[in-house]
Amino acid sequence: ARGSKLIGKPLEAAVVITASEEDAKFLRECGQDLAKLCIVSRVTVKTGEGEGESYDVLGGIKIAVSHIEGEKCARCWIYDPTVGESAEHPCLCARCASVLTK
Repeated sequence: ARGSKLIGKPLEAAVVITASEEDAKFLRECGQDLAKLCIVSRVTVKTGEGEGESYDVLGGIKIAVSHIEGEKCARCWIYDPTVGESAEHPCLCARCASVLTK
């Protein structure tokens, strides 16, 4: 995706992983850590056919990358649709705003 100029930086990416039911269950259990591990703003895990590049060495998992929508959080740099929702911290995502208000 970076080579084809779809994204400029890794955090500008939204990734969709399509996997078997068993693999998808494992990946979903990783939660937000999966996005952190991939160094992207969002990872969505699906089952079924899916679109994207197919990786047989990973058990037939398919991975699709797109440019993420939303604004960049000034604290964590993640692109998130919740940036701007906090009146007290308009430049932050909901997660970072909640951390600073505790």
